[in-house]
Amino acid sequence: MVQSKNKELDVALELFNAELEKQKLKEKELAVVKKAEKKKSDAVKALQQAEKNPNISQEEKDAVKSAWLKADDDLKRILAGEEPQAEEETKAEEPASEDTEEPQAEEETKAE
Repeated sequence: MVQSKNKELDVALELFNAELEKQKLKEKELAVVKKAEKKKSDAVKALQQAEKNPNISQEEKDAVKSAWLKADDDLKRILAGEEPQAEEETKAEEPASEDTEEPQAEEETKAE
């Protein structure tokens, strides 16, 4: 009868630990979502301030807008159960910037 109680206790502990792990995982996932929501909220505030400020250059406004778009995309990915994109992946997907187009224009001028 002692073994029977030990088996029941072992099973109960196993179930308890499994539920505890599930709860910890859920809390961790919730923390990731909250962090992404805060990052997006901060990016929205920064974008609103940048748009209201006439002293900020268009390049700076574009950088702030890009940060907001990335934060929004990251939040959507997290909510969909995916991993957010890394900075390198985001930069690789962006079209060529004006900086890369200018040297090409200079090369065309030299060729003529």
